[in-house]
Amino acid sequence: MLGDGVAGLNWVRSWLGFGSDCSRLEEEECFSVAVYQSAMEGAVWVSEKRRLQQEGGSVTGGCVSGSGAVYQCVGLKSGLFGYVAQVNITGCGRAAQVESTVLVNGLACRNPSIVQANDFFFSGLHMAGNTSNAVGFKVTPVSVAKIPGLNTLGVSMVRIDYAPMGINPPHTHPRATEILTVLEGSLEVGFVTSNPNNRLISKVLQKGDVCVFPINLIHFQRNAGNGNVVSIAALSSQNLGVNTIANVVFGAKPDISTDVLAKAFQLDKNIVANIQSKF
Repeated sequence: MLGDGVAGLNWVRSWLGFGSDCSRLEEEECFSVAVYQSAMEGAVWVSEKRRLQQEGGSVTGGCVSGSGAVYQCVGLKSGLFGYVAQVNITGCGRAAQVESTVLVNGLACRNPSIVQANDFFFSGLHMAGNTSNAVGFKVTPVSVAKIPGLNTLGVSMVRIDYAPMGINPPHTHPRATEILTVLEGSLEVGFVTSNPNNRLISKVLQKGDVCVFPINLIHFQRNAGNGNVVSIAALSSQNLGVNTIANVVFGAKPDISTDVLAKAFQLDKNIVANIQSKF
């Protein structure tokens, strides 16, 4: 996002090295303008024509699913110095068409004429999750799969229940930063910074405390008390994604070679094979 209004266009001019000199721009040099219909009405994102085509967008216009934008191809001069995009936002319903068989990066837009109130509603976060499993926790997600109206909005939330001694194992969210608050109990939380330092940032939270897990960093939670713990977290994506480290490394299908894992973890191959058998 480059900005909105005059500030956004001035940023583009300086980025291209043209300043305010229109004489250096040729009308036939076509580029695309994406006009976002969002809280920043009229914000502009510039992308050159070839890149747009590579990303699967339509140079002649149309809804680009998952981006919240409508792309139009215009002359470079008019685009930077006075173009007003003609955008028909009714052509792209924001609710996700969850049942669509069309393969896109994200979810296809549902026809806005058939969107219902239930597309923006979920009931169930008051109910405790079943923590009867090997690690003693349960996540109840509220993502675009549960609320289709979250499509393109870039937000979701989860309820997490922890049994006594339960953990949410080390994992990452490849598409989301997470902010978490404790509703009941005491919860140890932590994340590890990236290479080369790999610092552990950890703290025990009490009821009402809040912490943040930066996007794509390995993080975890552990019940630090004797009773059940409940937390609620919000995430900066409607489709956050989860990579649980143990499952990814030892539960890959087909298996990652024991030679690779034995050397990576400095373990005997028989130990690696035994761990893999648990996943």
